[in-house]
Amino acid sequence: MMWRNASSRAKNSVTANNALLYHRNIKILDLVYARIFLEVIGASAAQVFVISIFIFIGLIAIPYDPFYMLCAWGLMCWFSLGLGLIIFVLSAKYEAFDKMWGTLSFILMPLSGAFFWVDTFPHDIQKLLLYIPPINGTEMFRAGYFGPSTITHQSVSYLVFCDIVLLFVGLTMVKINENYILEGN
Repeated sequence: MMWRNASSRAKNSVTANNALLYHRNIKILDLVYARIFLEVIGASAAQVFVISIFIFIGLIAIPYDPFYMLCAWGLMCWFSLGLGLIIFVLSAKYEAFDKMWGTLSFILMPLSGAFFWVDTFPHDIQKLLLYIPPINGTEMFRAGYFGPSTITHQSVSYLVFCDIVLLFVGLTMVKINENYILEGN
């Protein structure tokens, strides 16, 4: 869910902080990064707080592999950054997309893997589901929490590849459209 919130925060980062661009050292990417990182830090703090409280009062067990969970969380943060940059540029360039993203992100939310386990589907559908990057991150997180007591399906290399591509595309889109974004605000 972090990818949804981070991308929604990123899309209005220049409009909300336009006055900061009068300072020479502040660039468009600084505003977008600040918005996305604040969302990631907030989501991370909330996650750690809730898990810690639940472990302390005995509602959940201690995670099997916290480091693997952190790796999954880090990869999903990276995914959120890349997606946030792309959504930022598309929203700045196309007003219709800006209005549609809220609805689109709600439609995409069930495809994040948070509401189902990949293992519950037939093998052919599992293969298709694993082409959706957030599902790999969610399954990684589950594997870190539950360990070998559950069957999870994920491809870390595919998620890293998608993160690299999203970040590259996002940074390229910001660079190409930088003047348009500045003129529009």
